[in-house]
Amino acid sequence: MIKVGVNACTDITGFGFLGHLHEMAKASRLGAKIFLSDVPVIQETWNLIKNQPGVVPGGTRKNLEFLKEDIIINPDISEVDLLVLADAQTSGGLLISVTEEKLPNLLLGLKEAGVQTIAVVGKMVQDDAFKLEISK
Repeated sequence: MIKVGVNACTDITGFGFLGHLHEMAKASRLGAKIFLSDVPVIQETWNLIKNQPGVVPGGTRKNLEFLKEDIIINPDISEVDLLVLADAQTSGGLLISVTEEKLPNLLLGLKEAGVQTIAVVGKMVQDDAFKLEISK
């Protein structure tokens, strides 16, 4: 990341993916468009939340409640989708922001460094309200 010159980076922990993305967007004075289908999620997570909604921790629901005014939710996004993105039990993966021009070099550098899971999950956009738009 240092070699490429990224704009920002944060670890995804207690505030979930959405919480940390919102923090990054506000600090950058931007909004973000996220494509759910590109966000890496352990496959079993979806079924676990669908079939056993009681497993969702209170912190995840609080994360989502805190962000409700700052999220633009497209009709194809379900409550389960939002709960996954706001999960307070995340693994500490990194959310990295880089310009489009530097993106290929960042992806190559991460791959060469042996990073196993690499995904481009969306883009930062001009938005004075710092909204997060989520679509499939």
